[in-house]
Amino acid sequence: MARRKKETAPVHELSPEAQALIAEGYEQVSGGAGEPWSPGLAIEGVFHGTRDSQFRQDDGEMAQLVDLTTEEGPRVFRCPAVLKNRLDNVSPGDKVRIECAGKVRTKAGRQAWDFVVLVKRNSPAPTPKLALSPVTKRKPGRKPKK
Repeated sequence: MARRKKETAPVHELSPEAQALIAEGYEQVSGGAGEPWSPGLAIEGVFHGTRDSQFRQDDGEMAQLVDLTTEEGPRVFRCPAVLKNRLDNVSPGDKVRIECAGKVRTKAGRQAWDFVVLVKRNSPAPTPKLALSPVTKRKPGRKPKK
């Protein structure tokens, strides 16, 4: 049996053969790095936290995953940096809705996924994790240096 050359297509596009198999009851599964995002995808569930995956990103950093329990059961999704930053202010056990808004161009000119995160808290909101610059004390009566 001759091997066919593997065609590369985006993860969210299915071949006509795959679509026919899904119609017959097959379901699509994802690889070990979490389920991929696609524009318009919205997921609701209980947030359990983020964690490192076993894979590295192109920049050498560990890829992040987000764990949710949805109506269909436990799900794991890839957690891009933008989503990770938004989820840093969500506590485990809170109910969340994550909407993938698609790719946007960053100030640096790169493309990145953008997300809308809505949360229904089970407990008071955590203190936001902000990077504050140190405050320098000055002596009373002295004007700041220019």
